[in-house]
Amino acid sequence: MAQVVVAFRLFSTVNMLPWTLVLFALAAILLLTMTVRLRGNPWYALAAVWGLVGVFAKQQASTLPGANIAAWIALGLAGAVGVISLWQQFGARHPGTRLTH
Repeated sequence: MAQVVVAFRLFSTVNMLPWTLVLFALAAILLLTMTVRLRGNPWYALAAVWGLVGVFAKQQASTLPGANIAAWIALGLAGAVGVISLWQQFGARHPGTRLTH
């Protein structure tokens, strides 16, 4: 999405942080919702974390204003996806499952 915004100059390319934060919010909603709906599927979570770590690395290397903030948001979101995935796999009780002693 960010590449489309930049390529077609839909929003300011000088001050990208505000619309980048909106994209991160949308990504967070999508990633966290799907992580919960997929009951913490480790392959989905791993792919999401891998992509977000890539965003972190790219943003850390960037000299654009606000890139450092975007980098840490991506890393924080990666951590949230990882924690939610682990919680879904090991901590949450899913409807329809029976506890065995």
